[in-house]
Amino acid sequence: MIANPKIFDGRPLRLAGYLARNGIDRAIGLYVTGLDGENFIISNSIDLHFEESSAEKLIGKYVILEGTYHAPAGPLSEYVNGYVDHVSGLKALAFGDASK
Repeated sequence: MIANPKIFDGRPLRLAGYLARNGIDRAIGLYVTGLDGENFIISNSIDLHFEESSAEKLIGKYVILEGTYHAPAGPLSEYVNGYVDHVSGLKALAFGDASK
């Protein structure tokens, strides 16, 4: 999705990744790995548009979710790798969760 965003534009997807703060506005993003999220590597993330209070307990964990992906509008797009909205089914994954 990050490498070929136009292919997935407008499609509903099921995604897994590391949930962490993303961007100057402290929005929540989905990162490829925990290391990316902990080091704020935004080029390896996508923004999530949803009610953030529903995810507070999951920040810093690997998660799975469903949503609709929107590719970036161009090279100067506000969302470097696009964003996902209509997020549902957000839940933690036991795999990769260092707290377990």
